[in-house]
Amino acid sequence: MTPSIGLITCSQRSPRAGPQITTFIQSTILQSHPTANLTVIDLAEWNLPMYNEPGMPSYITSADEYVHEHTKAWSREIARHDAFIFITPQYNWGYPASVKNAIDYLFHEWKGKPALVIGVDGWKMRYVMNEVMEFDLLNHSDGLLPYIPFRRLDNSRRSPLNPPPLETITCDICILGGGSSGTYSAVRLKDAGKHVVVVEPNNRLGGHTETLYLPDDHYVDYGVEGVFSDELSKNYLRRLGVEWKSLLPSNKKTEYVDFTTGERVDPPAGVVNILLSTFHYRSAIKHWTGLLKGVYDLPDPVPEELLRPFGEFVEKHSLDAALQLIFLFAHTVGNILELPTLYAIQFFGVPHVDALLRGYITPRNGMDELYQEAGKELGRDVLLQTTAVETKRSDSGVDVTVQHANGTRKLIKARNLLITFPPIMEKLRGFDLDAVETEMFEKWVWRNYYVAVLNNTGIPDQISVINTDPKAGPGDLPHMPFDYLLQYMGAPGHLTSKLLGDMDFTAEDAKNLMASDFARMKAKGTYPIENPHIVAFGDHSPSAPIVSPEEIRNGFYRKLYALQGRRSTYYTGLTFCSDYSSLLWAYSDTVIEKMKWGM
Repeated sequence: MTPSIGLITCSQRSPRAGPQITTFIQSTILQSHPTANLTVIDLAEWNLPMYNEPGMPSYITSADEYVHEHTKAWSREIARHDAFIFITPQYNWGYPASVKNAIDYLFHEWKGKPALVIGVDGWKMRYVMNEVMEFDLLNHSDGLLPYIPFRRLDNSRRSPLNPPPLETITCDICILGGGSSGTYSAVRLKDAGKHVVVVEPNNRLGGHTETLYLPDDHYVDYGVEGVFSDELSKNYLRRLGVEWKSLLPSNKKTEYVDFTTGERVDPPAGVVNILLSTFHYRSAIKHWTGLLKGVYDLPDPVPEELLRPFGEFVEKHSLDAALQLIFLFAHTVGNILELPTLYAIQFFGVPHVDALLRGYITPRNGMDELYQEAGKELGRDVLLQTTAVETKRSDSGVDVTVQHANGTRKLIKARNLLITFPPIMEKLRGFDLDAVETEMFEKWVWRNYYVAVLNNTGIPDQISVINTDPKAGPGDLPHMPFDYLLQYMGAPGHLTSKLLGDMDFTAEDAKNLMASDFARMKAKGTYPIENPHIVAFGDHSPSAPIVSPEEIRNGFYRKLYALQGRRSTYYTGLTFCSDYSSLLWAYSDTVIEKMKWGM
């Protein structure tokens, strides 16, 4: 995995040149090292107060042990990087107090990590910084921080008050998000003769599709594993020249372990009758015809049974034996028995049962192959490592300002905007939301979901381990946060892991949870656990955005779909449809038709 490097902009005075210099440095690095993993950390944006924690940083080993939220956030930000470049001015032969304060907030998060200093208008602060930082950051034999001088340009050059004009791209549709829905929509719109531009924050297309290719020619799909074996999916794969194979049911051994104790447990009651129970489940939900395509096409009023906890529905229809299969497909909702029945059906309903009986397909060379081919098809119309930072929308078109990871910006002028990521407020910073949109998008709650590939676990190949809690009630389903499944995917020595928690569940929390689960299994002698190592890790948050039963009752989804086309903005993705690629593609087709009619 490419090391993560934090570019720390140290100046906080106004006016300041730090951000422009940081952008230049970032761009220069990426020109020679395009795959470099760089993140800008602007101390002015963090605006940390003078250190106000009651404890000493050297005695604090986890972000959760801090008292203040700003310290916890700062701890997590620094902890996730492997090295740092400080871009700092010189004030009175020293560096800014804000830098010293930011360093003093933490200890273990800095410890042992290399750093480089790029100084602006001075070199003497190098020696001062060395005295402060070499103990925490560096192990260089000379004991000095590497230093690069950077001389300020004369005042006649460009300044923040006189920025250069943005490069402008004109297109029919700007698509925000290059995951399953966004990529499919881009290909379909291109085939319809439309000029599209796809804006994707990651360095690849595919969203929740994650494929690890191993040196021995094995691969591991540790995100999306396959798609429905229906004509829509097959036609899409044919369009991109991707051959597929059947995704067959696994013949590996399944074992059941209570991850809270580390001990093996008996399979949940009724597992042997799971197929019959699944047919029973389908019969119990098939009369809600508005849910048959994975969308929230709800009658008015919404049936009360859909708003009641799924646990009540399970009890009423005697569906305990089907819970393990339902949860296999719907575990991303979390504590499923406590949620409205509507959401259980949306994540495993009639179309999912029918697809399971019909079978799944998957590209012959891993799910990522589909998105590699889509990337070739779309070419320069895909802007990777790029994020929308500002929008201006009206009924006559949209202006979208986007920013690359290297700091450079472009202006996209489009007839329509298609948003494919979950429209939660933290993803919509800089968007010109009106009161109606804000009221809708503030209501979401969600789960944080992580996926991983591990080796050196000590768990034998050909075995998958399901987290099963006999104390938890019907289905023996684990409670959040949980590591749901350690799954053998056919690559010797490798397992995948699926971890879920609430909105505060961080990547660090997920990794710690995995470690503690393995430790308990080792302590109980359940498996000969060795030294589990994370080979790949992915963040699929936010997962399963939902709203309260009261909001559903009051017409939330009717109001949500009414946003389609408003201010030249359309939506697709998992907040509008069940989060399965084939269903998302079918729903995206309906949105594309609306866009074409509106152009």
